[in-house]
Amino acid sequence: MSDPLEPFAVVMKTARNLLGGRAASTIYDMVGRGELDAVKDGKRILITMASIRRRQEGLPRAKIGPPRYKPKQDPHNRGN
Repeated sequence: MSDPLEPFAVVMKTARNLLGGRAASTIYDMVGRGELDAVKDGKRILITMASIRRRQEGLPRAKIGPPRYKPKQDPHNRGN
């Protein structure tokens, strides 16, 4: 369920930010392929939040290994 304060749709600049800084032309391509939904409000094209959320939820989980920490050296022990 969506947040009652969340907008139904957002302007292109906001959509770009929500989609990781993608170019506007890429977002228009995504709309054309049916990956995102858009509506018109006068001359403005708005991207629906539901379609942005659906796309983001469909992305694969990142596979990131645990960090590799270097052991801290004792500043008083210089290898002697």
